[in-house]
Amino acid sequence: MTIDQQYTDALKELEQVKVERDELAAHAEPVADTIGFPALHDIRRQTSVIVTNIQNCWRFAKYLHAIENKFFMVSGEPDEDYPDDEPEDECLVNSWGSTEEQYIDQFAKAIAIKQQKRWRMR
Repeated sequence: MTIDQQYTDALKELEQVKVERDELAAHAEPVADTIGFPALHDIRRQTSVIVTNIQNCWRFAKYLHAIENKFFMVSGEPDEDYPDDEPEDECLVNSWGSTEEQYIDQFAKAIAIKQQKRWRMR
């Protein structure tokens, strides 16, 4: 292989690497936006930073659901279609499909219900 051919092949490889880099950047931008990184932040596209933030989000969501399950579960109503079945427990708050405002409202009502129950137990 001639030096000219090696040079041409190396340039093609470099162009392919640039294309792949641009494709990865195109994926990283919306992820960084979702996480909330400022547009000009230096670490915006660093994989380790993005992954750490995703792991933090996942962990915090697990914490929140654990708190919901521990403190805000109540006995559900019997199902009309299956009257012999044990009712499933229900959560007083529902983060899935709720807006932030709706969730906060549900949370406030759930705390009030729990406080009333505790007050009645005294």
